Amino acid sequence: MSRRIIMQEVNTCLYLAPNGSWTANCQAAKTYEHTYQALLEGMRYGDKVLQVVWCFRNPSMNLYMNVRPGLEGLTHACLECPLAQAA
Repeated sequence: MSRRIIMQEVNTCLYLAPNGSWTANCQAAKTYEHTYQALLEGMRYGDKVLQVVWCFRNPSMNLYMNVRPGLEGLTHACLECPLAQAA
């Protein structure tokens, strides 16, 4: 099963891009090979509420985890997936 690991800011729903900017397009998001890489990078953004998204190209299968403990209730689930149509 193919999956992408990406980072999303919960309040704005923007994704971290490879150049360090924030984008509304999940397809342009920076991808991580391992979850811990995303968590380590997310810790550098102390002013943002970030979640790691395991994107399986199907919103009902996606998984979400906040970068910081204690914020588990603050997640933003994908409602649709542009990658699902592309697959």
